[in-house]
Amino acid sequence: MMKLKRLCAMLMCAVLVCGLLPAKASAKVADGVYLAPMNVYYANPDTGKIDDAGGSANAALGEGMCRSATGKQCLVEVKDGETWITVRLNEQNSCSSVKLSTRTGSNQYAGAKYKITKEHSGGNTVDYRIKVSDPSQKIKCEMHVDPMGRDVVWYMGAGALTPAGTADPDDFKVIIKLDAPKPEPKPEPKPEPPKPAPQPEKPAPKPEQKPAKPAKPEQKPSKPAEKPSKPAEKPVEKPDAAKPDGSKPDGSVSSSAASSSASTGADVSVDSSVDSSAATSADASVDSSADSSAQQETESKGGISPVPVVIGVVVVAAVVIGFVVYKRKK
Repeated sequence: MMKLKRLCAMLMCAVLVCGLLPAKASAKVADGVYLAPMNVYYANPDTGKIDDAGGSANAALGEGMCRSATGKQCLVEVKDGETWITVRLNEQNSCSSVKLSTRTGSNQYAGAKYKITKEHSGGNTVDYRIKVSDPSQKIKCEMHVDPMGRDVVWYMGAGALTPAGTADPDDFKVIIKLDAPKPEPKPEPKPEPPKPAPQPEKPAPKPEQKPAKPAKPEQKPSKPAEKPSKPAEKPVEKPDAAKPDGSKPDGSVSSSAASSSASTGADVSVDSSVDSSAATSADASVDSSADSSAQQETESKGGISPVPVVIGVVVVAAVVIGFVVYKRKK
């Protein structure tokens, strides 16, 4: 029994020490207008006891009464490090003597001045604006309920903040005037580095062409060198047998024959000599032209000249003609 009493005494001391500690400072909130849910507590948040006259026997009824008398949302305004909360209370046509206090320590509250910013529903709903140290600070509300004939007490506190999206969010009246946000300076665009000039496309490498083999020159079959023809052998003139008329093979007439013929007629000898010389000259001119043409042809062909052969033929022809003339004279 003594141990249990000591344990209870230690717990009470711990509670008192915690109550004497200063309230925990909340994180700094940026300037702006916010909406937050309004939480309500019928029991004291620090002690857990019910401070209202209804007591714990009617805790459920008292909790419902607090919820219906308090608006579901509150307005939070922050500027230059100062914070205001606007509390919305209902059933104000049946209530009076409203008193709002802010928590300064464990189970310690100080009365706060408030300002009515707006009334709704013919004055049945009223907005009360008070100054707090931070948005999470607890607020104690007291008011006289005329139908009940007594004062009622409960506690409230703002929940998580949400930036308001309109000038008068949820029909609350915004008092603070915020400076227009300065537009963030846009970074100056950095000058783009000059783009490199497009380089001409390299032509596709041509396939290596093997050098064509040089064409072999056509080799014409060389003609075999013409062997020089052997010179024509001169015909060997065989001496003709002496003719009975005493003529020589070369056509000359013997002296005896000539003397006999001279006696018979001089005119015949003259004619024969003329005829013989004319025939001889004609044959010689023909033979000489033939010899020259034959010689040119032979030289062009690269052979041996047939002049000696022709001369031999002319001599034979002259002998024959002389012989014929001689016969005619006889």
